[in-house]
Amino acid sequence: MMITEKHIIIVEKQLDGIENLEDYINNSKYPKVLSATLNFIEKIKALQSDIQNIKSNYTANCLLRTIVEHFLVSYYIFYRFHLDNNDDVGKKYYTDYFVTECFKKDMYQLGVDGMLTGEANNATFENLKKKLSPDFDDLTQTEYDNFNREGKQFDIKKIQNFLIKNPLPDNHFNKVNKELIPILLGKYNTLSSYIHGGPNAEMEFKRNKYDLSDGKEWSSIVLFFTITNFFMMLISIDRKFENLKDYISLESQNYK
Repeated sequence: MMITEKHIIIVEKQLDGIENLEDYINNSKYPKVLSATLNFIEKIKALQSDIQNIKSNYTANCLLRTIVEHFLVSYYIFYRFHLDNNDDVGKKYYTDYFVTECFKKDMYQLGVDGMLTGEANNATFENLKKKLSPDFDDLTQTEYDNFNREGKQFDIKKIQNFLIKNPLPDNHFNKVNKELIPILLGKYNTLSSYIHGGPNAEMEFKRNKYDLSDGKEWSSIVLFFTITNFFMMLISIDRKFENLKDYISLESQNYK
């Protein structure tokens, strides 16, 4: 699967050429799903641009691991949208997942504070409520657990299990699920050592200090599919985007 700079330039040009896109998204039936997917394009685009210019294989693999995780979450949102045909997964991304992230961050800080005060069990639900008072005085344990449960659907292991259990009867999804997603899940796994500073990454880095080809190639593949997945969403929503069909596959004559 060879994605060249030309592929990226062509799809980015089509994306940039969509007039009043933000207004369209805000007034659509699916503002959260579309916003989330468009924002993932911007985040992955920034990472992909950086990875093209770095000199260290170690840094490239750290960035690639981040890019892969970004794509898998964006793909899950894209996939759920086509499965459910509503905006729910986007709403949960910006509500439950956001709140879960905030809770997790505050719980972690409570643990750090406990180290300073010598309290081993400082990261508790009751202490979290005190930390967030008065905004969350009425928060119950059940509500807290519900936020965490809904937010965890965006964890990679949860996404992997969901894709296995909920196949879509569509050739595109079958091909991507069987070919691209397993590769990226494998890369997510093997590249984790770079993020965590593990000895596995250390040994690999010493063997391939200057080989950046894998990171550069895969970052381009991921950016291409993030953009074309967004095109597919727009096409499925509104016939005015039918022209984007010419840019969602490598076989299109527009890429030759």
